[in-house]
Amino acid sequence: MESELKEKLHQGRIGGVLVNDGNRISNPKLYVSQADPRQAAAVTSLVSGVVDKMNLKLAEIKNPPIGLKIEEVSGRTFRWE
Repeated sequence: MESELKEKLHQGRIGGVLVNDGNRISNPKLYVSQADPRQAAAVTSLVSGVVDKMNLKLAEIKNPPIGLKIEEVSGRTFRWE
């Protein structure tokens, strides 16, 4: 890992660094910082989701038995009085 990225990771300025070991894509390594646990959890969740989707695609699973539907609802409206 480059020293600049390592320093930013230790300072908590970035949540994680994903490193690919040479030409093999099958075993990437994710480094996360304990400086900001919420950011580390978000990065871990995001990367895990991408890896899971890639595994499904590589296994040629087109319709997994469990899916997730995301629906957005309007947020709270703030009025300045």
